[in-house]
Amino acid sequence: MIGIFFLTSGAAAPEQATSAPATASATRTAPEAGARSPAPLVAQSTQPMADGNLAPSSVGETGRWVVELEARADLSGATDIVDRADRIASVRRTLRQTSRRSQADVLRALRSASAPFQTFWLRNEIIFDGDQALVDQLRAIPGVAVVRPERVYPLVQPVERTTAIAAATGDPEWGVEKIGADEAWAQGVTGGGIVVANIDTGVEFTHPALVAQYRGNNGDGSFTHEYNWWDPTGECGDEPCDNVGHGTHTMGTMVGGDGAGPFAPDIGVAPGARWIAAKGCEDFSCSESALLSSGEFMVAPTDLGGLNPDPSRAPHIINNSWSGGPGDTFYQDIVDAWRASGIIPVFSSGNPGPDCGAGGSPGDYNNSFSVGATDIDDQIADFSGRGPSVFGKINPDVSAPGVDVVSAVPGGGYEAFSGTSMAAPHTAGTIALVLSADPGLIGEIDPTLSIVRTTAMDIVDLSCGGDGDGDPNN
Repeated sequence: MIGIFFLTSGAAAPEQATSAPATASATRTAPEAGARSPAPLVAQSTQPMADGNLAPSSVGETGRWVVELEARADLSGATDIVDRADRIASVRRTLRQTSRRSQADVLRALRSASAPFQTFWLRNEIIFDGDQALVDQLRAIPGVAVVRPERVYPLVQPVERTTAIAAATGDPEWGVEKIGADEAWAQGVTGGGIVVANIDTGVEFTHPALVAQYRGNNGDGSFTHEYNWWDPTGECGDEPCDNVGHGTHTMGTMVGGDGAGPFAPDIGVAPGARWIAAKGCEDFSCSESALLSSGEFMVAPTDLGGLNPDPSRAPHIINNSWSGGPGDTFYQDIVDAWRASGIIPVFSSGNPGPDCGAGGSPGDYNNSFSVGATDIDDQIADFSGRGPSVFGKINPDVSAPGVDVVSAVPGGGYEAFSGTSMAAPHTAGTIALVLSADPGLIGEIDPTLSIVRTTAMDIVDLSCGGDGDGDPNN
């Protein structure tokens, strides 16, 4: 079987959170064809509060707020739809119908107050700029669950990064070989027919290890970024870029080839797969609005203006190497919608280890698939997030290579990073191999993830709960 991982049962909190003040920038949302685009949000600089919350404005000042609506869509019937595009379209349509009905009164109030706002259907909420008086008015509207400051989530940053040199790594890269991906390649299974995605800091699409796998590569020297790239805040614009380096590195581990040049190892688990990306993290932090907009794009990719959504172009797997504190339900609706659509969500468990129970969200959700980190000797990394999950599952679901992992970085080079951010894309790449080997599993999330779990190697560890007989543990 392809993909040998080290099964554990502990999720983790976010990797080292940035301490820099988060700045809310003007954002783009993906409007429907023919719909009026929401007014751009006014940029506001705010100081972060604990757990990623943004501090509310002072009395009389304008702040950036979120209206959460009570109404939730029933997506239970989607799994009965056989055609993949029809299934995803049904999920999207149901979510949009629910949000349109439930948001109407709030939108009337915002328009009456001339307040800039964005609407979201993937998680039934509205983000707006306004003062305390407007906040109080909206809180009194029936169907409003809560009005709160917008949150910003930390990127799961590497705990260590070093410049890679040829003598320091193998070909393929050690993690790729450790999980048996090269054995799958020898059998002709490289990820062909599968599309992976990341919600991260962006991707340098021209990197020699990634350019051939980019779905926007037309094969004739030209590129089509529509439906393959989404930047909700305009940091990069209409062409993929990566201003941090993190997203290029995680994408390289999923699908990177051997590129060109004197030092170009096989860095990707599924080099035959194609990739798309959304820039959900402006820099070392990821705003709530950017994460939601990116999540919507993944359900139905759009053109560069956010129009003409096409569910048939949705990815099969989404890697997320960002995280919040444990027990945060912010992204639960998004994970639910992805799974109802047949899209597999993979999350890093974070780098707060070795404390038990520090596993972060969204990886600690019962229906997320979270990943801890191991080193070259198959030992769980000290920094790797452990469970148990506050939602009741053993967490993380598996662990994978995450220490001194060599992958692509902007500028066409390679660096070694350590962190569960590096482990999660090993798992996403393995899932791509599984689906490529058996396309009948596409859309069958539980059977697919069961294959990854049951073919994993057990590590006995009693430190965060376990019975010592090789069963999954935290």
